[in-house]
Amino acid sequence: MLRWLAFCIVSGLVIFGSVYGLTKAFGPQEIADNLDTGKDTDLPRAKQTTQAPGGPASTIPAQAQPYVVVKDARFVSTVSREIPSERDGKLIVVGIEVPPGEEGKVPPGTFVPNVRISSLLVETNPADRNKYPQADLVEKNGKLYRRYHSYENSSDLEPGKVEIETQTKNFKELQDGDFVKAGQLVALVNPVLTVDEVGIRIHKLTVAEAERSSAEKTAAEYKTKWETQKGLIRSGATTSEQVRMEKLGYDRYVEEERAKKAAIGQTQRELSGAMTQMAMHEIRPQVSGRVKKVYRHTGEPAKNLEPVLKIEDTDRLRVEGLIEIQNARGVLPGMKVTIEPNRPVNPSLRLPGHLQEINSLAVGMIPGVGTGTGGVSVIASGSKDRSVRFWDASTGAQIAVFNGVGPRSITATSTEAARVLAAVGQEDGGVQIYEMKRNQEGRIVVEKLALTPDCHSKSVTCITFARDGMTLATGSDDLAIAYWKLGEDGKLTQISRKKETHRSQLTYLHFANKDHLVSAGRDNTLHVWEIGKDSLRQMTNDELNGRSGDVTSPGVSPDGKLFIYDQGKELKIMSLSGQHLMGSIVNITGSSPFTGPALFSPEGTTIVTTCAGENRVELWRTPTGGRRATELRQFVWPGGQTTCAAFTPDSRYLVTGTQDHNILVWEMPEGAEIAQKDLTGTITYISNFLDGADRQVQIRADLDVANPGLVPGGKATIVIEPTRIGAPSLSQKPAPLSVGATDTVLNRPGSR
Repeated sequence: MLRWLAFCIVSGLVIFGSVYGLTKAFGPQEIADNLDTGKDTDLPRAKQTTQAPGGPASTIPAQAQPYVVVKDARFVSTVSREIPSERDGKLIVVGIEVPPGEEGKVPPGTFVPNVRISSLLVETNPADRNKYPQADLVEKNGKLYRRYHSYENSSDLEPGKVEIETQTKNFKELQDGDFVKAGQLVALVNPVLTVDEVGIRIHKLTVAEAERSSAEKTAAEYKTKWETQKGLIRSGATTSEQVRMEKLGYDRYVEEERAKKAAIGQTQRELSGAMTQMAMHEIRPQVSGRVKKVYRHTGEPAKNLEPVLKIEDTDRLRVEGLIEIQNARGVLPGMKVTIEPNRPVNPSLRLPGHLQEINSLAVGMIPGVGTGTGGVSVIASGSKDRSVRFWDASTGAQIAVFNGVGPRSITATSTEAARVLAAVGQEDGGVQIYEMKRNQEGRIVVEKLALTPDCHSKSVTCITFARDGMTLATGSDDLAIAYWKLGEDGKLTQISRKKETHRSQLTYLHFANKDHLVSAGRDNTLHVWEIGKDSLRQMTNDELNGRSGDVTSPGVSPDGKLFIYDQGKELKIMSLSGQHLMGSIVNITGSSPFTGPALFSPEGTTIVTTCAGENRVELWRTPTGGRRATELRQFVWPGGQTTCAAFTPDSRYLVTGTQDHNILVWEMPEGAEIAQKDLTGTITYISNFLDGADRQVQIRADLDVANPGLVPGGKATIVIEPTRIGAPSLSQKPAPLSVGATDTVLNRPGSR
């Protein structure tokens, strides 16, 4: 026992000595140094740094840090109210007044005529006309009246100067989506009994005034008698008792007049109360907005405090979503965010006619006839049904069809060219030229020009005109790129040919400018070619490889300075000169990589992309000048996936081809919308509680501007820039997250 006790004492001394030695070795200053550098601590760092090889640590720039993205957020109204009835009774109408003369504009089945609306009129001095709203003034029998409201002073209801006005008005029944103004009459519970009560109070007020006037006159008469008796008593012509009797009569009627004045005041308040009850039969919202739901309709019963309709204020919106818990730290109320609405739209035109998948599209512009008139965009489409068709992009009318062609690729001349031509690369290796023009009658026609056979030994998979329309380039399954001169008759003369340019099928060709040609293939590479007088020369021996290759048409900007470089769920916008990264588009709302075409619009301000796995076509602002790419439109087609796309030269429309044999024409947003600033908001709330088992918390942000045409219930993406995310100071160590079945709480500085 003693040996065991001695062993414990010695062990304790050894442990104490070890702890003491470590404390001396790592003093307070060293511990502080460890905190400052973030060593062996779980405290958040104020700055994130990287260590360059052979150099000092440097701060990571904001643009290199990832954005915090909240997907699938929804717009909701900041004000959503159910408007109840304050009285029991039958609803005479649930609707809004139809202005005189507009009865014919009311949809059939919603017109409610001859609804009686009662109000109280108070006679007003004409000199006070400007004190009241013009809509409340009524001229009647040579007198000026104003409509009395229940919130006014009851003393204004002077006897003999009030009366009931009853008007007959027409109404339109309310429907979901109708806009109503604050204070507007939107429903009326039958007020007949209350109107009668108001009439009774008006009569009582008249009677009370008559009784007060009678008491006043009687008092005046007794006063005269009293004064007379006081004069007669000096001469002995009357007695003191008679004087007292006259004095008593005078006092009596003075008090009676005072009582009648009080009765008038009471009746005024009763009349005002009756008016309040009559106003309670009228259902008027306190906020403007759109009708979300109509619970009760004309002719149905209403009960006290039960809602008749629901209104949402669509002028002010907020966006609500769920943010991942690991991204929520440092996100606080008051922070600014960027809000990217999802604007899904349907096609403006569907052009049926092809019998199989659309595999190629191009659009040419025929100038307008006469000064100041616009041109007509003509769509050229190719399909696996071995036909080429031409369409009017604005009307959808088919202009011409050519069968037995076997198209694999199509291109059209730009507006800089002297002629409007379409070149079709065929599956047999030939190229067919078509001319689109107006005939003598002014109609648009398509003329078939020369066919140049055997341009390639295999299918012509990509083709493009130079801007002047005098030369063109072709790419093929034989892996060759050919450069051609176009004759007046449409015949092609070869200028140069490069063999084995890519290791797999060529999918895209585009003249960046008169001196450079860009090519892309399924070998996941992209080449830039220098155009000589009679040759094509690759600008560099280094291939631009590393592409995912899912984007078959990685577009080039109209000025030829930028090109698109695809890498899965990200499209990099690169400079043609020096291959510098200028911006990027990231598919943050989906799980699939970008596929198919990714093209610049003719102005270069937008880019269209597709995601085949999600069957989605999206239009983005071009991410240049330090601006992040933001989604402008989602072009929604529930049918087949998109296979090809082209813009009209005037950027009015986007044209897409689909696997389900359709050509779709989509209206593009206006330039003002494209150029406008990003929609911003302010975080007003971030929850302290996890939402279910997904380890997410709720976040809300109010829009900083009035509703720019968005619809409550629509989806949006909330983007928080890395520079806006606040980091807690070193002295604010976040409390641990307690995870429970129902009481999980996220603790953060400044949370509420």
